[in-house]
Amino acid sequence: MLNKFKSFLSTDVETENLRLVNNRPWQCAFTLFNHRETLEQKEYWIWWPDLKMSEGAARVTKFDWDAYERKANPKYGAPTAYLPEDFLDDFERYVYDPEVAVIGQNWLCFDAYVVGSLQISLGRKADFSYLTKLYDTSLICKGLKLDKKPDLDDMLAWQYKLYNEKAKVKTNLKLLATEYGVPYDEERHHAEAIYDTELTAGVFNKIKYVLQ
Repeated sequence: MLNKFKSFLSTDVETENLRLVNNRPWQCAFTLFNHRETLEQKEYWIWWPDLKMSEGAARVTKFDWDAYERKANPKYGAPTAYLPEDFLDDFERYVYDPEVAVIGQNWLCFDAYVVGSLQISLGRKADFSYLTKLYDTSLICKGLKLDKKPDLDDMLAWQYKLYNEKAKVKTNLKLLATEYGVPYDEERHHAEAIYDTELTAGVFNKIKYVLQ
């Protein structure tokens, strides 16, 4: 199943609130890797002068306005400062490539909506076609814990079924990293999107045997 892909794109976005709509990403990142090594990494801090961080999102991401402005505001010249379209250009270049699989943690039920909304806000089409080659580590691990064999012919439908499955199974990234022996840093988790892509890639590499 995975042999048809030349590489994998682990991606993550941090947002100003926890809603599926009216929610802008202010930090985005990706880690591109194959079965042997990391090929490329990039992080994007996007400057929104009117960013409205909710209390919940700020707490989860350990948000600090001064640090955000230093990294995102172009006037400071930080190499991490990008426009939202810069992120989308790279994102779309990879996720619509048939030889690149997309890896995400909670991507199907959250991040995909955020990126789709960003595409629309910039006058682009919200194109979710890449979801047919998405591997959501949270949902796959949920399936493993429930002893549900992945449907390799239709992973998207299988993952949606798991998303709607009412079961008390914990699959947060901290727990998965601990369970699969992936080195974990509490201070970096959620605070650094690029670190989250590394964690997600690490978990994926531990569970990909069920997708062969």
